[in-house]
Amino acid sequence: MNASFDSDCETSHTGWHPEGSRITIVRVPAPEELTDEVLIKVRCVSLNYCDTEVIMGLYGHHRSINQGKNAPILCSDICGTVANVGTVNAEVLKEGDRVVSVIRFPAADRVPHLPATGLVKAPGYLTDEEAIGLPIAAVTALMSINAFQPIGQSMTGKDKVVLSTSSSDAKLEKARELVAGHTINYKTTPGWQETVLSITNGKGADIIFECGGAQTLENCIGYLSGKEAAAGVNANRNVPALARNVSLKGISNGPKVRFEEILNTYKGKEVNPPVLDCVFGFGDAKEALKYLFSGGHFGKVVV
Repeated sequence: MNASFDSDCETSHTGWHPEGSRITIVRVPAPEELTDEVLIKVRCVSLNYCDTEVIMGLYGHHRSINQGKNAPILCSDICGTVANVGTVNAEVLKEGDRVVSVIRFPAADRVPHLPATGLVKAPGYLTDEEAIGLPIAAVTALMSINAFQPIGQSMTGKDKVVLSTSSSDAKLEKARELVAGHTINYKTTPGWQETVLSITNGKGADIIFECGGAQTLENCIGYLSGKEAAAGVNANRNVPALARNVSLKGISNGPKVRFEEILNTYKGKEVNPPVLDCVFGFGDAKEALKYLFSGGHFGKVVV
């Protein structure tokens, strides 16, 4: 992606301006009547990379955006309290309940009212800033490991060794402090896939959470199978996958039923929440977005 980040503006800090990379505050009236939706008093939001795409005008690929006409509201992760349950949701939620959103995409002309089906109750032992990391970070991680497992039959990580890659030694150090048994700096070790094979005695990895895209996917398939396709031979790209019966599945997030599954685990065992990098005040939302765009964060960035 060739784009620069510019969020300078005279006003404050939500939404997107179609004439440039601007974030502005827009006041809209709360809905007078709600049927199957719930009005939320937002306490905090978690930033994701798509938010930087929105304010740079690069998010028009999603059907929720009608760029050039309406300004989309930023942030997919919301934590707040229920202010109005509407007419059909009283048995599911009540005013004052603390909730987090199931993943939603930036959408045009929406005040923070969401379908009741798009909300779950936040675990009581977590703070707002901790709970807000669950909708995307926790659910995506669960789906990446357990997408092929039936609900209620999760693959455990007790006997698994985690290998983590990054271009930052500081981030790799933090990964080792958390869970990583091995770490690889892919900038200083460009043949990182060979290092993975060496660590695993030629067996390769069982599960790969691939975030690099097309440029690294072929190497991932290679070390999944323990062998690589011949350079420049497109016909051989399927050989590594066939050699080990590799399953390749795209993950964007997960359904509400999977979110509820992971919440039951969190509540029952009081699992540590996703890593929180830092918290910005609402007035510093512009700086929070710049910080996220820089890629220097390790964990969730919250406003």
